[in-house]
Formats: sequence, C-alpha cells, structure tokens
Amino acid sequence: GLLIRQVAKGGVAAKAGLKDEEIILKVGGKRTFERIEPFLRMLRRKKPGDTLRMTVGNSKGERQREVTIKLAELK
Repeated sequence: GLLIRQVAKGGVAAKAGLKDEEIILKVGGKRTFERIEPFLRMLRRKKPGDTLRMTVGNSKGERQREVTIKLAELK
C-alpha cells in the first residue's frame, strides 16, 4: 500500500477522514499501487468533482475502513 505521510489540514483528504501515517490499501476496490507514480497517473485522469473510494488502514494492519474523497480543483 501507499503510506500517507501527512494530511493537509482542511483539505479534501482531511475532510474525508484520512489521517497521517495511514496506508491506502485499495482504491475503487482494487489493490493499490506499491509505488507512487502509477497512483499519481491515476489521479491525474480524474476530474474535480469525481469521487474515490479508498480502503485505508494503519501500519499495524488494524482499523481498516472505507473513505470516499470528492476531488477538488487546486487553487
């Protein structure tokens, strides 16, 4: 999975409930990428207003949960 180092306060990830040091395990029901580049390419194909369903957990393998993020346009 992909480690979330830091979540920007007030950003879409924080509003969706993502937390620092969580791991993205699945995106859209599919196992996530092991490297950041393919994940970023997938994000670039999305548009503002699109939603992503993610399964996240912590580094101890506990507390898996699903979150939905509505993408916003960068300003």
